[in-house]
This record gives sequence, structure tokens and C-alpha cells, in this order.
Amino acid sequence: MLQLTFAKSAESQINSVVDYVESLNTKGSGLRWYLGFREFIQHYAQSNVSYTLCNFPPFASKKYSCITFNKKWIIAFKIVGNRFRVQKVVLGSSLH
Repeated sequence: MLQLTFAKSAESQINSVVDYVESLNTKGSGLRWYLGFREFIQHYAQSNVSYTLCNFPPFASKKYSCITFNKKWIIAFKIVGNRFRVQKVVLGSSLH
């Protein structure tokens, strides 16, 4: 398994989502969302696996690959050495 790391912008985006989920739901829902999010990413953070580039041109131009979490969150990442680095987390509907 690759080491999971996050760019500062991705950390900020994740924290905003966690706060938002927490504000809409019951106490602890933000943490539950984050734990599910992290578990989902770890499933993909495997060595010896290649991923295609994102379909979104600005991400593809940076050589990011993408996966979708909960049918709405786009996770742009890059594999660098033994690290699975999450670069961006964005709401899919906001990509144009």
C-alpha cells in the first residue's frame, strides 16, 4: 500500500466539507464522512496500479488522475514514488 498524503489545498477542502456535513447533520457526522472518505481513498492507494488521467482538462494538464467518491466528489491525485498524494477534492457539479 502507498503512503497517503494530502496537499494543503486538499486538506483545506476536506476540512470545509467535514464542517459542512457536521453542520447539516448530527454530531459526529463530519468525522464519519471523513473516515469513509479516507477508507475509500486507501482502497485505491495500491502499489503497481496505473490510473488514467482525469477527464477534466485542467487536472489532466497537471497529470492528475481522478476517482469519484459518493457519486459527487472528485478526488484528483498523483502517485509520486511510494506516495498517493491527494491534490484536490472538488464537488463534481462545480467542474465546467
